Amino acid sequence: MDTMRNNLISMVVDGLPEHYYKAELLLFTLDRLAQVPAANILVQCVDRVDPAFIRFVQDRGHRCRTIAPYLDGAYCNKLQQLEGLEPELQGIAGLFLLDIDMVVLDRLELPVPETVCGKVVDAPNPPLPILQRIFAAAGIPRPADLPCDWGMGPTVATNWNGGFLYVPTQWLNEVSTRWRHWGSWLFKHPELFDDPGQRVHTDQVALALALAAGSIPFAPLPANLNFPTHTQQLPSTFDSHQPLRVLHYHAGLDAFGLLQPTLKGCAALDTAIEQVNGLIAEQRIFRFFDGYKRDQARKARQPGAGVATTGEQLQTLLQQVGLLNGQRRRLILHTGTPKTGTSSLQYSFDQHREVLRRQGILYPRSDGSTKMPKHQWLANCLVAADEAQFCQHLRAGLAEMDAATHTVFYSTEGLFNHWWDFPPAAKALLATLTQGFAVEIWVWFREPESFISSCYRQFLSNPRLERIAVYGRDLAVADMLDDPWFVRHLDYLGFVREAQSLMGEAAVQVIRYTGDTVATAVKRLGVSDWPGHETRQNPGIGAVGVDLMRRINRHPLTAPDKEQAMRLIKELDRLLSSHQTPFELSESDRRRVQRMTALGGAVLAAEFGLNWSSVASTMIFHSTVDFLLQ
Repeated sequence: MDTMRNNLISMVVDGLPEHYYKAELLLFTLDRLAQVPAANILVQCVDRVDPAFIRFVQDRGHRCRTIAPYLDGAYCNKLQQLEGLEPELQGIAGLFLLDIDMVVLDRLELPVPETVCGKVVDAPNPPLPILQRIFAAAGIPRPADLPCDWGMGPTVATNWNGGFLYVPTQWLNEVSTRWRHWGSWLFKHPELFDDPGQRVHTDQVALALALAAGSIPFAPLPANLNFPTHTQQLPSTFDSHQPLRVLHYHAGLDAFGLLQPTLKGCAALDTAIEQVNGLIAEQRIFRFFDGYKRDQARKARQPGAGVATTGEQLQTLLQQVGLLNGQRRRLILHTGTPKTGTSSLQYSFDQHREVLRRQGILYPRSDGSTKMPKHQWLANCLVAADEAQFCQHLRAGLAEMDAATHTVFYSTEGLFNHWWDFPPAAKALLATLTQGFAVEIWVWFREPESFISSCYRQFLSNPRLERIAVYGRDLAVADMLDDPWFVRHLDYLGFVREAQSLMGEAAVQVIRYTGDTVATAVKRLGVSDWPGHETRQNPGIGAVGVDLMRRINRHPLTAPDKEQAMRLIKELDRLLSSHQTPFELSESDRRRVQRMTALGGAVLAAEFGLNWSSVASTMIFHSTVDFLLQ
């Protein structure tokens, strides 16, 4: 049976940025891996979908139609796919119903194509006692009990995961009529569910009732056609001797738009993820990826629990220093990032503070908490969401302003390095600064492979911290790339979109790191008669030094002892510089970095011209060994 040409594949897309990107991924894999003709895909858009998405679907040659939400719009939109579908079914043997949080790896071949097909639920949702109550209230004999796919308890044989269903055309009208009837009936009897949260399964249970109520033939499917990746459980119906055809990843997208399964150790899944992510990264440009990132940035601003920071103290401070009365000075927050010459900038600006001051630019003194002339208090206070301390430090800095000051310049790479450690309340505190200042965020980005190479060596050199698993540990690059905190440093686009959501679209200045950050900053500030600056060159520890650091990191040294050890390692590395090879990422590590940065890099290249092709991968590092936020 040629399932690709004789069947129609249908999906429902709602008006959400996440839906648009997930649907785009599904369409991409249906084309590239399942080789489904464009005309055999029907994208059914709820009537609140953005017209831009509809045009995208139509331009690709897919069928498209608009559907209204079912009932109150919270449940059962899947049911609307079957209503009034007759004009689409000419010459069609059957209909595949796919959730959009899926990718298709191979042709969709069914073991029993003449019957309605679906896979048993992964877990007992709703629990069996609720199903027993519902079937009894409906007056329908309950089908036989079966074990759920994760072996977590029994369920009824027709309680299927709705992510992947198949309905032969000959049974479509009857399935549609009965499914809608029982969906409406369940909607009117919410008391049959113990927990209101269980009502999310209304369409699933309605189908279970519809199949059990009459003569519609049905057959179970193996997990090969609906493979869940979002827990550590291996589905019991997975047949390792047959191809893995469809992955159901649920919320399993990472910050880079790639699949990130929770389930580990399944060879077939590992191979599938490698294949899909490789193809996504190779494609690079996805129309709705940036919208997905912007939506994630918006959600990151939502208030969190347990932090009482309100911004009222900061507003009072801004009022007291006259910044809420029209005297809006320019405030530049230089975020680094790590290993982009931030230390050179900090030393140079501190050394030439009076030169800057004479031209109306204030580089406030550091608080002395680090050996570096940087404003580490920004990151420290934001990690703790400590508004009182934040205001205390800010007040001290603003006290250095005079009437001629038009720009205040703060610098710490910790703003980027720990951006994802800041709770929403702390980011809201940053946003409050816009009430008194014209805020700009200046961020330098470095070519990703050299950035990771440099960050890796930096984090090996840092003293060990329990709350940051990659500091001061004996880890290979691959180990660090497995750490979520470490790899978030590659989410350049995520940082930009979050910063823009806080400060405004035009407030974020994205700058490519090419070597001399000081010269670039001075030019952008419009400083004349700059006296020059010392270049703080650190060519980076080589392969021998990395090996020595990893050996040292096997021992729990104190911070002072680690600092002394680093001085000795650096001296040994310098002495051996002509006898050793430079440290380089392995080919597999390079591929991982390239994949993680492919989609975001394409957006940044298009919007900011951030292209790495002309940037040498062997840059001289204009920074000293810098112990980041401790």
